[in-house]
Amino acid sequence: MPQAARFRDVEQLLKACAPGSSWRPSRHSRVVEANGRTYVSLPKFDNIFLPEIRKMLRHLSIDLECARGFIPGL
Repeated sequence: MPQAARFRDVEQLLKACAPGSSWRPSRHSRVVEANGRTYVSLPKFDNIFLPEIRKMLRHLSIDLECARGFIPGL
């Protein structure tokens, strides 16, 4: 089973690694906006699997090295 991170860690990551980013809840997921792009598939659960976080980082062009400072194991 893949490792998971708490959503509050993801929030801290977004504030530090993607200044000006925002997120909002939608019906079935969270919508994250950063770097002029939108990611619509972040789960609403408190624990989010690392592969899903990596997918979001790639889509939003967020630096993986910066993100690793907030979520070990990425």
